[in-house]
Amino acid sequence: MSVDPKSAAWKVDAALLDGDMRGLAKAYADAWSPSNIAKLFEELELGYELRSLTYRSSKWMTPAAWGKVMKVVCPDYGDFDATKVAYYLNSFKGISVQAARENSVCIYIKGDPEVLKQMMEEARLVKADESNIQPDGTLRLWWD
Repeated sequence: MSVDPKSAAWKVDAALLDGDMRGLAKAYADAWSPSNIAKLFEELELGYELRSLTYRSSKWMTPAAWGKVMKVVCPDYGDFDATKVAYYLNSFKGISVQAARENSVCIYIKGDPEVLKQMMEEARLVKADESNIQPDGTLRLWWD
């Protein structure tokens, strides 16, 4: 994936990239070409560092906020498409999303158990490779 750093899609609302979301940007550094990720890191004053393949955000977000950030830090990766997943998530009411990376793209979702069950059953619509309810009641979606 190569994104022109001068394009509107490259810009991120600075409020969305607090310390936690900067961690997310670092975790997904390899989703970009080396030249473009270096430009993104410079623009966001992140300092280019070796990313971690394991990351879980400390905050819960609305699906819209999650989508806005992911469209920049990891627009696509294998079968994962941030735009399609954000649209899917926005179709469910009363959920919150926690960004993650577990070697590949991962998200955790909390909300009404019946809604999460429905989401799990429909996860194939967004090509999630894994979909399961965790012991804490959250739904985990993962893409390889």
